[in-house]
Amino acid sequence: MADKIKIENLEVFARHGVFPEENRLGQKFLVSAVLYMDVREAGKTDKLGASADYGEVCRFIDTFMKEHT
Repeated sequence: MADKIKIENLEVFARHGVFPEENRLGQKFLVSAVLYMDVREAGKTDKLGASADYGEVCRFIDTFMKEHT
């Protein structure tokens, strides 16, 4: 059984686009993600390692958006 964890409207500045100016200047993107994982152990034991590290997930999304145009 999986629980749903939402990250909504994470602001990422990256360089994507059709036109050269978009890639040169960059722009702000809003990224939303839905994570599914079983967090029952975290709820029962308060062990942080048994849940998602939202900061780590947000850093991953930020890096991915910047490195994959």
